[in-house]
Amino acid sequence: MTTQPKNTIIANPMYDVVFKTLMTDRDIARYFVGTILGVEIIDIDFAPQEYTYERKPKTEKQKPVKVIRLDFVATIRTKAGEAKKVLIEIQQSQKKIDLFRFSSYLGKQYMQRDAKAKEEKDEDKVEALPIVAIYLVGYKMPANPHIAVKIDRVGINILEGEKVEVKDPLVDILTHDAYFIQVSRIQQAMYADWEKCSELMKLLSLFEQNYFVDGKFTKKYLYPLDPKTDKILKKMVNTLERIATDPYMRRVMEEQEWDELEVNLLQDALERQGNTIVVVSAERDNARAERDSALAELNELKRRFGLINT
Repeated sequence: MTTQPKNTIIANPMYDVVFKTLMTDRDIARYFVGTILGVEIIDIDFAPQEYTYERKPKTEKQKPVKVIRLDFVATIRTKAGEAKKVLIEIQQSQKKIDLFRFSSYLGKQYMQRDAKAKEEKDEDKVEALPIVAIYLVGYKMPANPHIAVKIDRVGINILEGEKVEVKDPLVDILTHDAYFIQVSRIQQAMYADWEKCSELMKLLSLFEQNYFVDGKFTKKYLYPLDPKTDKILKKMVNTLERIATDPYMRRVMEEQEWDELEVNLLQDALERQGNTIVVVSAERDNARAERDSALAELNELKRRFGLINT
């Protein structure tokens, strides 16, 4: 039996502190990762190399804002029924620059593995796990109209031009699958028939960026939940309800909002400056072209009147 939520106000999980609070719950992390990957998660733990970076405070009273990159070590059950450990990297981002930072971070992960192997002096003892990356993107990717996309690793025999399956630990370590979720494309029309929605669609309903009641910090959650079949999803909603009423969490969300606003203003200023440089450069190039044309005409006149040798 489903129950329609009445005045259910939840915190926006696209804020770092909200998302991290959700994912520190083991059941929720298992549900989130397993639903997006479409596999059974046998076990999941925070990885020891969990990574954060801090933006420096602007005043002594202001606390630094942490932007979270979550790492998990998950044991998944493959389609072949095998248990396999993978490193899950989760990045949720409102700006493109954060994804560029994350790509740099992935590179550091590969380097750390190599450094660890050298330190151990025995590569066979080093557990280098395959990476699976999940990107929750807060802006629209113009060339990607899809809400949720998986980018597979596909092996191709380039001599024969045919797809091949390569099961080799080195290939797993040096390449990774990626999942892109564009939350800005999640709309209420998807949920016209809630009962027929897939597990993934229901999960994504939490990230819908509509029905805000207080800036973008909190929003209404409109969808009915079944306490039996939607047990973990209900747990996520309850957690987000508690976060929405927490003054400390609200303050951290506000600090992140102001910090990102300042970054966006700076980027806009740099873009305007770049456009000005382009305009000035174009005017300079036009002036040079006009000068060269005038010199060519002058030289032609000189040749006609025998003032210079042809």
